[in-house]
Amino acid sequence: MRSVLRGDKGGIIMDGFSGIIGLVGVCLGGLITFKTTYYFENQKISNEKKSIAAALLGEIKALKSLADTRGYISLVEDTISEMKKEKQVANFEIPIRNNYTQVFDSFLDKCGILPSLTVEKLILFYSNFKSVNEDFITISQPDFLNSDFTEALSFMNNLHTLMVETYAIAKELEKELSDIRL
Repeated sequence: MRSVLRGDKGGIIMDGFSGIIGLVGVCLGGLITFKTTYYFENQKISNEKKSIAAALLGEIKALKSLADTRGYISLVEDTISEMKKEKQVANFEIPIRNNYTQVFDSFLDKCGILPSLTVEKLILFYSNFKSVNEDFITISQPDFLNSDFTEALSFMNNLHTLMVETYAIAKELEKELSDIRL
């Protein structure tokens, strides 16, 4: 404005140009700050996603290894065969002494940053796994030995199906979680 009062018409252009330069500087500074913050936030989320995937992968591998080493699926198959042969409920006992899902339980609220299909499989896997554990407890009870043979055999067949499905989901999750953590 001072330039206009002095009659200096070039002053209006220069004052306006200075304002535009200031505005461009503010916008560029804001954009740089935004991009930097966005980059570091994405890095943080990416690292957290990799950490969660690695932890869950470790737990799932440990559970698969435990099932393989102890031969749980074969034990159930053998028990079903014995029941069919003997036509009576077989004694079956697998003690469950630990919470084998501590990693999943601790990361449940953070699993949402993983791909949605992976989260669905994780929920299905752990729900099935916990159901298998509950079934192991059920068949270890004295009441199971005294139950109806047909119902007990059906229960064992359903348990076997659930175990095989859960194991297959674990294999799929191993691949998916390995890809995420890389």
